[in-house]
Amino acid sequence: MGPLLDILVTVVPVFLVLGAGAAAVRGGIVTPGTIDGAMVFAQGIALPCLLFAAVARLDLGDVFDPGLLVSFYGAATVTFALGVVGARILFHRRPGEAVAIGFGALFSNSLLLGLPITERAFGTDALAPNIAIISIHAPYCYLIGIVTMEIARADGRGVWATVRAVGRAVGRNGLMIGLAIGFGVNATGGWLPEPVWVAVDMMAQAALP
Repeated sequence: MGPLLDILVTVVPVFLVLGAGAAAVRGGIVTPGTIDGAMVFAQGIALPCLLFAAVARLDLGDVFDPGLLVSFYGAATVTFALGVVGARILFHRRPGEAVAIGFGALFSNSLLLGLPITERAFGTDALAPNIAIISIHAPYCYLIGIVTMEIARADGRGVWATVRAVGRAVGRNGLMIGLAIGFGVNATGGWLPEPVWVAVDMMAQAALP
């Protein structure tokens, strides 16, 4: 099996799921109300369960490799800066608009696409570095984006107001709540009883599809 076929076998199932969803909407099987409910379930319940379970079971000392995090977030920061500068210089967008465009460039889909594709390609054991990256993704990206937006605004809110805005954005994020609880359980040695783990894993398995 050649490299191209290997890649196709790995990624095609993920995009078949995406295509099936799009076809279900086009065919009227899935309505806008259904989509809203599915999004609430996925973003507010299933994905937080997935991240909670993953972080709670990680060996944090092995997974949080400084070289990995610096390489990922260094590249993400450069991409953000290029997005802002390109929007300002090439497309003549206003400062706030340029930051918003850079913010879009900063966020990679390391969760909804990154996890299933990595699992398909390398197996479940390879997901640990992805989880390490995801665990600080939202705080870092919100911090970079909101601070830069405040600098760009003529009526910026100041340092402490900006810190509070970042804290509110992160604290209201269901994914971050799941990660935070996972870190807490990890610190206690994963003390949850087996039936709870089984229930959490059932929810987690529904998350990515």
